[in-house]
Amino acid sequence: MIDYKNYFHELRQHILDESKWDKSNFVVFNHEAGTGKSQSTFRFIGEMTKEKAHRVLYVQRFVRDDELNKTVDTINEHAGKRVAEGVYSKEKQSTIRKKAKAQVLCISHQMYKQICLGNREELKNERNLLIIDEYPDLVEKVSVTLDDIAYLWGRNIRNKFLDDLANLLREKHHDCEVKQERSK
Repeated sequence: MIDYKNYFHELRQHILDESKWDKSNFVVFNHEAGTGKSQSTFRFIGEMTKEKAHRVLYVQRFVRDDELNKTVDTINEHAGKRVAEGVYSKEKQSTIRKKAKAQVLCISHQMYKQICLGNREELKNERNLLIIDEYPDLVEKVSVTLDDIAYLWGRNIRNKFLDDLANLLREKHHDCEVKQERSK
């Protein structure tokens, strides 16, 4: 049986105790799903805002089904005042700038991806703590075929990246052919 009183002690310490913050490393909490990590995190963020002016960027997977607003409301409830705002990608730039002034800013993984790509810098400026709920999928899948590479080579578009990609595709293509032959 899980001792919930102490189960999230380390998580709480990492949110409330700035001496545990490290800009060069991520700290991952892999508590079991459904045990209350997110809800506890909202509570700890709310508690922190009562005593400290630290600015938080909270990143979550979903905005659908009003999830982002629910997060904002829960944090504000634990803080006892309005400290959190949620930002949506479709909002006007003037609205985003206004919301970015909030002590706690809640955004989606997709919005965080935009920050990682160099867009929306104003959302991360002057933030002391980054909390990412759930593993973010920041890599876009791209499908490239051998024909695509051949086309680029035929146009004499060559560089190290393209050469490495062509070699990788040749190896993968060869491996697939070998597997097919063995399965016959």
